[in-house]
Amino acid sequence: MSPKSCFLFHKWDGCKCSVCGKTRNEGHDFAWGVSVRDHGACRRYCRKCGYEEPGTKAPHDFVKKPGSCVEICSRCGTQGQTRHDYEKPEGRCVLRCRVCGSETELSHTFEARLSADGRCEQHCTWCGFTRPGHTWYKTRGCRCTVCGAPNPKGDHFWKIVTEGDMTNIRVCECCGARDESEMCTLSEAKVREAMIRADQLHEMRAAGFKA
Repeated sequence: MSPKSCFLFHKWDGCKCSVCGKTRNEGHDFAWGVSVRDHGACRRYCRKCGYEEPGTKAPHDFVKKPGSCVEICSRCGTQGQTRHDYEKPEGRCVLRCRVCGSETELSHTFEARLSADGRCEQHCTWCGFTRPGHTWYKTRGCRCTVCGAPNPKGDHFWKIVTEGDMTNIRVCECCGARDESEMCTLSEAKVREAMIRADQLHEMRAAGFKA
């Protein structure tokens, strides 16, 4: 069905004809809104025809309503960012907004200790939450740093030590385990180092590096 047309005269309702819908640049009903041409800005526009009033472009004027953390433009009503004013209440691992009361959970701050019955546990120093569990040396180590229990899936943290004339002895800095499979005398170790260095120099020269 085709729209109605006006033969001689329009029936203007401000800037828009109520019969055929034709618009004119007068009689506008202006209000602040978001500009369709300039994203992120305010501009006065006509609520009837959408005409944007020239020279009225302005940045949003964001303010917070009392009791709210949501920023609202005071002119056009556009919603901006939500900015909470957080505090950490005593005895709870959360952040709570002083204004609106919304909360977000925080990670516990665990401290390893032995329970009253001698078991290993993780104790949150802020809220008091506890959970059972060992504290392995450097997270994946071979022994618990609290009770000394061995970790069947843990790793040794080897360091090389020299004892008298013998060297290349591997000793775990966590549990004290020893590995003497590569043990040799100090003189043998010097020969090995010289051979390794010679091999490295040969490979560097073969690759075109000067050494």
